[in-house]
Amino acid sequence: MRIPSARLLPHQDPTNPVELDPERPCTIGRDPGNQLALPGQVSLSRRHAVIRVSRRQARWILCDLGSANG
Repeated sequence: MRIPSARLLPHQDPTNPVELDPERPCTIGRDPGNQLALPGQVSLSRRHAVIRVSRRQARWILCDLGSANG
């Protein structure tokens, strides 16, 4: 199955999309080490979620990393 391409458009700057790589999970959170770092978002955990590919289902999945801010 072919994995569809995907990108994120950050609300703060939709002109600067984040291209998602099916070979590399995209972590999201306040920590600057995340692929999508949102340091000013106090409602996010340092490592809040990850977007990855489910090869079996040929689609992208957003997974909560058990953050306290769900």
